[in-house]
Amino acid sequence: MFKRPKKNTAELQQLSALFEVALGESPGRARELAVAWVLYRKVSARYWREAADISLRESMQRADSISMQDKSLLQHFLRSHCEGIVLLTIHMGDYLHSLLKILALVERRTIVILRRKGWSQDEQNAFGKLHLIGHDVDIIRHGPAASRSIAKALRAGSIAILLYDLPKRWGKTYPVRVFNHRMHWAMGPLQLAMMGKASVVPFYTFNTTQGCVCELEPVRDYRQVGGDKSSLLHTEMQFMAATAEKYIKNNIIQWDHWGLVPEMVFGEKND
Repeated sequence: MFKRPKKNTAELQQLSALFEVALGESPGRARELAVAWVLYRKVSARYWREAADISLRESMQRADSISMQDKSLLQHFLRSHCEGIVLLTIHMGDYLHSLLKILALVERRTIVILRRKGWSQDEQNAFGKLHLIGHDVDIIRHGPAASRSIAKALRAGSIAILLYDLPKRWGKTYPVRVFNHRMHWAMGPLQLAMMGKASVVPFYTFNTTQGCVCELEPVRDYRQVGGDKSSLLHTEMQFMAATAEKYIKNNIIQWDHWGLVPEMVFGEKND
């Protein structure tokens, strides 16, 4: 199983060992992936810093360049569905511009964004672009009232943006199987979707040699969920974890959260 990393262990050694265990890679290949991931993270961090500063026109150009095969079907769904919607993804690829592309397909709605960090100018610049394309934006900070606020907004027909590949520091978790290991992932995103009687649109963004791609998975409909939701929640969490695993395996170095895997594995079960 995974070994808990020591504080003074070099990052590349930790990552190499992680890729050996999680993916069954040889030591040499695991080292190559570790080096590639560190380099990709540096490039990605620079790209995200630039994304906060560029104009709306430049952001829309980036969004338009993302390939999305089922764009017309998604547009019809978004425009005909007045109830709450959760746009759900993981920390991989240029998901910010995928969100911009998706939200440009729908007429004015309230967009709810859950944030753990405090306000910053970069945040204002990035999410302010959603306002510029015609939406009302409601930033909700992590806290005791956050879940109730988001669920209420969903029941009122808002669109929430949530990411679900998160360990326990982002809230209550439940164990799922990922890479044939038990990991503790946050329950909040799917729990909020069910509390808000919402439909979930899962999407995944990644780079290819032909450019950036956003793939859509089938909508998960939680509008009629009632009573004790725990069994369905746990089943759906495993389903979404397996879906995430599929995309991560196909785009190994593009997943931001490899560094959080030890925390996910060793996170205490607090459900």
